[in-house]
Amino acid sequence: MGKKMEVYGNDIMIGNGSTYASFLRRMGAYLIDLLVSLLFMLPLFIWYGRGLFSDQSGLYLLGYSLYLVLGIFVIRLLYLVIGWSTLRGTLGCRAMRIIVLTTAGTRLSVGRSCIRYLALLVSAALFGMGWITILLTPRRQAIHDYLASTIVLDRRN
Repeated sequence: MGKKMEVYGNDIMIGNGSTYASFLRRMGAYLIDLLVSLLFMLPLFIWYGRGLFSDQSGLYLLGYSLYLVLGIFVIRLLYLVIGWSTLRGTLGCRAMRIIVLTTAGTRLSVGRSCIRYLALLVSAALFGMGWITILLTPRRQAIHDYLASTIVLDRRN
């Protein structure tokens, strides 16, 4: 019996046979996205590293560390939110052939994408335990999927 996903404009009709993305596919997408995000963050790390090992190392360590963390947060936020809300997934999602949708089967709004990102931080803050629910739930939802009312589907079918 075949799995069905029918596309209607921006919406996807999720049939009873829709395939939810596996833990390994989702982890693969996450790792790819982490690498892509790090590439975007590279100039920030170079700036901070050069200052940290200069005559003004104390200024960089105490004065600019907050800006470094804020820069990392903003770069990651922009990368993920733009990917989820415009393309139904990030570059990692595309590489692993998965898409991110609301539980109703629609494209994520910018607001819902922001909620998903903040909830993703909660999953990460739990030392990755927020991802374990993917293995335990019928729709393979992580904690951040539950909090943002999203699902992740396998596009290979």
